[in-house]
Amino acid sequence: MTRISHIELDDANLPPPEIEQERKVAMFDLIEENKFSLPKRGERAVPDGPYRVGLSIREKRLVFDIRTEDAQPAAEFHLSLSPFRQVVKDYWQICESYFDAVKNLPPGQIETIDMARRGIHNEGARILEERLEGKAADVDTDTARLIGSEPVEIGEIKHLYSVDMQFAGQTHILRVDLERPDVDNASLRGLFEAAYFKCFRVELAEIRANVVNANISVIGTRPALDLSTQIDPEGRKSSLTEAQTGTRQVRFEAGSFDTPIYWRDHLPLDFTLQGPAIIEQMDTTTLIEPGDTATSDPHGNIIIAIGGAA
Repeated sequence: MTRISHIELDDANLPPPEIEQERKVAMFDLIEENKFSLPKRGERAVPDGPYRVGLSIREKRLVFDIRTEDAQPAAEFHLSLSPFRQVVKDYWQICESYFDAVKNLPPGQIETIDMARRGIHNEGARILEERLEGKAADVDTDTARLIGSEPVEIGEIKHLYSVDMQFAGQTHILRVDLERPDVDNASLRGLFEAAYFKCFRVELAEIRANVVNANISVIGTRPALDLSTQIDPEGRKSSLTEAQTGTRQVRFEAGSFDTPIYWRDHLPLDFTLQGPAIIEQMDTTTLIEPGDTATSDPHGNIIIAIGGAA
């Protein structure tokens, strides 16, 4: 299996200093362990790897310049930046929150932000793999290794196999689930015809069936997560008075009220709060209206009874 041996980035789009170190670490990890190969196109031979990859942005497109170890051109392909815009925007915002949190917030809140940041990483990787499909024959983010590197206990790793197929000349594609990856042509044809008949009640035995995509999903299962630990227990206060951070005048339908403000991470786990009240946290604000009652369940969720209803 071929791989990437070197990555070169366009200097015109380097990140700010705080993210620069993160980028260097990510690139080092990628170079240390990756899989990358180019598909054969027609009769043209594919240069052997490892490959040197140049990344740049030209005319609002992400350009991959793939070369051999001796700098000979191997391939070049362009990806639209549109599918990446939301992920990039979210990533800049979460990075700003993360670097501010490192300076000012307790470890529990920093870990919460970092979990969100890793989620955006995963989403970006998923989009990139989809966009590279058909351009790079094998771009492997080493899913099993990534699952294993997460700071959680993995109980089991499952592999799910499927193919996307269609009849020649048709545009609609059906996904066919497979029990195992090593299926022969006749069995694959039979599974597809059964799936097609189930959807359309039509048999087309005389038309050739094509495989469009072959898919594998790797899922790491883990023990149930104790949600109550997502807020650092040591940060909780023993009373609502200690958790209160201030008071604010708030206008409700029934009039204006002096409304107490609480920081969610400081609320006792078994609190009962009569509205009006405001509960603030890192990523949202919860408003408890006059007559409503807020309590917490064992997992730390806020339960609001409207109008004091049981």
